[in-house]
Amino acid sequence: MTLIILNIILCIILAALVFQDFKQRAIHVFLIVGVFVVGGFILWFNQNPLIIIFKTSLFVLVILSLLWVYLSIKNKKLINPFNKNIGLGDVLFFFAVTPLFSLNNYIIFFITGMFVTIIFSVIFKKFIISSLIPLAGILSGYLIILKITNLFIPQDIFYNAYINI
Repeated sequence: MTLIILNIILCIILAALVFQDFKQRAIHVFLIVGVFVVGGFILWFNQNPLIIIFKTSLFVLVILSLLWVYLSIKNKKLINPFNKNIGLGDVLFFFAVTPLFSLNNYIIFFITGMFVTIIFSVIFKKFIISSLIPLAGILSGYLIILKITNLFIPQDIFYNAYINI
């Protein structure tokens, strides 16, 4: 019962994140902290080890480092990717959802989430007023869909390993 309540709270916070990111192209830090805290409780109630957060955070750091290297090489100078390439809220969101997935499933979420974002951006390009893509909002909506889908399938799509690394 507690796990159901935590997942409902998580979906409410994610829905607020979707609304705020699409409306303001910015997200409040308390929503990010809320996702992380509720995700931590879900991790704890599922009796998963806390090392999951460390491993997935390390993956995010590697991806962000590679993004920084790529953009610096592309621009032929050291750049700060937070200036115009990716928002700080998006990066914090990547870290906030780390307790919700095993490393393997986080990688799948990250890759499929980027594809969902690209598809969403192409389809709804004329409705997006700003040149900024609401990445955290789109991924939050995607995560809500995954949480709802997880209710109807027998396997846990968040912590069971579907690929081995």
